[in-house]
Amino acid sequence: MPFPDMAIRQILVIRHGGEPKIVAKSQNVDFELEEAAVRMAVKYGARPDGAVCPSAVFAKEIDRARVAVAQVADRPDGSVNPPLAIRFLIFSRDIYAYLGDPFEIADRLPANFDARGTLDELNWTFDPFPPRRVEDLREILKAGDSQFLLGAAQALLDGARLAIVRPPDDSTIRDLWRLLPDRVRCELWPASFAFCNELNFHAAALPSPVPGFLTDEQCKDYPEGRYELAMQVSIESGDQAEVTRLLNRQSSTSVLKLAAAMVLFAFLVAAILKFL
Repeated sequence: MPFPDMAIRQILVIRHGGEPKIVAKSQNVDFELEEAAVRMAVKYGARPDGAVCPSAVFAKEIDRARVAVAQVADRPDGSVNPPLAIRFLIFSRDIYAYLGDPFEIADRLPANFDARGTLDELNWTFDPFPPRRVEDLREILKAGDSQFLLGAAQALLDGARLAIVRPPDDSTIRDLWRLLPDRVRCELWPASFAFCNELNFHAAALPSPVPGFLTDEQCKDYPEGRYELAMQVSIESGDQAEVTRLLNRQSSTSVLKLAAAMVLFAFLVAAILKFL
């Protein structure tokens, strides 16, 4: 098995009205990555007149091997519709799966939106993210809308997608990501805010609802599932061991891959025994 690519490449894009422009990048960024960054900047959405985006984070796969974590921010210039800067951090899929939380990644690697020219190629030099504490999760449920957060977590595990109406500086999607199992977080793509949903996020805060995606109220009324109930009970009772077990559970995708691998292995063994 090849050793995962540890390098974190950077691309800084500025969008002001028309086509986004790359203004800074790491040396080893190839044309394919440049195209992907510009394409995501376009699909992030055109700014409605007077709309603001002081800060946002989103994550999206580029291909089967690479993932982009993006930090977005206005660059005020006195105009009604100022330039929008998007800094992309390009991770190998293996490294992103090891980390799993784009919001924590963005906190650890803040963007310099004024950079121009050549950017450093980064490496992850921090320790793994600390385990999520039951006390912190209890505070998230107390401070936010616990009915929505728990219902939305269950809905995402069941394969639904969410498009909630929130302002750009809202923390709802970040809080929701804290309640999801590690393996699930690596397979879903969130946006704390976007102007539209052309990037087809699994969960995003947007200016308006999206047909076919669950709304706030639908998440609140979502049928209670086993994960939602177990998480709520373990958080309220302060059961750190059970919270850790729930957060470490396998995703349905991982279970299906394991089952498929086991079936394939059984066929191979049967075929080998047949010819012995």
